[in-house]
Amino acid sequence: MNVEVPDVNVLDYELPFLNYRLMALKLGLDYPSRQADPLVRLLVRALRQVKREALPLRPTLAHVTWFLVFAATPAKLSPDLIRLRFNRSAVVQSLRQRLPWHRHGKASPAASPRAETTLS
Repeated sequence: MNVEVPDVNVLDYELPFLNYRLMALKLGLDYPSRQADPLVRLLVRALRQVKREALPLRPTLAHVTWFLVFAATPAKLSPDLIRLRFNRSAVVQSLRQRLPWHRHGKASPAASPRAETTLS
């Protein structure tokens, strides 16, 4: 099978691998290319790859926000952000359940009828 592979690090062109390398770096974990992965370089590679992927606006903004916020976060808070990233649906569900209009099966404020006011 004659398949030509570019002479580049393919891990620099996949968002999940850039994300995992950034997480490993922030957690202080060792991995093979760590010496070649300063924080700013990984961040720039990730942002460039987001642009290359030409995703719809919402996922593009989500990726850019994640990479920027995570890169700027102090290392000691990184585990908390990683937990949030991988458990966000549970966190969102928990927050929604705490909202007053989600208790006891009530509808959201936007869906509930407004109280009528009368002028005397």
